[in-house]
Formats: sequence, structure tokens, C-alpha cells
Amino acid sequence: MQTLTLNVQDDLLADVIGLLREKFKDSVEIFRDKNLALDPYFYERKKHLQTIRDNIKNGKAEMLSEAEFESRIETFMGDLERKYAHPSAQ
Repeated sequence: MQTLTLNVQDDLLADVIGLLREKFKDSVEIFRDKNLALDPYFYERKKHLQTIRDNIKNGKAEMLSEAEFESRIETFMGDLERKYAHPSAQ
């Protein structure tokens, strides 16, 4: 079985559901996906996170130690402060 999203105009929803149930009673399951009700981008986000996890597992993603991460953040923040320092503060 496959899952897909079907966008139907509000005024046609009852007719479309009725046709599907009439024609394909035992072959089509109709339900509201609670994930999409809460977050319309749920499946896109899920796929993106799975890609990130896969990249970590197979070594494609750069992983930093906590110390290296802290060092890079401090350097980055220092660069931002120097770049955007208010002229009167210098």
C-alpha cells in the first residue's frame, strides 16, 4: 500500500470521499494524518532529519568535539562583534 496527499477543494471533499469509498471500499483507506494537521511540513522535515542522521552514520557529516565546537563559536562571535561593533563603542 502507498500513501499520498490529495488536496481537494472544501466543497468537493465529501463527494470525493464518497466516490472513493463507493468505488474502492476495501482497497482504499481514508484517514486524516495527525502529523500533517499539526505540521504541514512534517514529512519534508522527517526526510531532511533522516538524511542528516544517515550522513552522521556514514561519516559524510563533520562531527566536532565539544571543545572544538566551543572554540569555533567563540571565534565566530568575536568576528561578529568586531565586524558589527558600533563606531562609538570603539
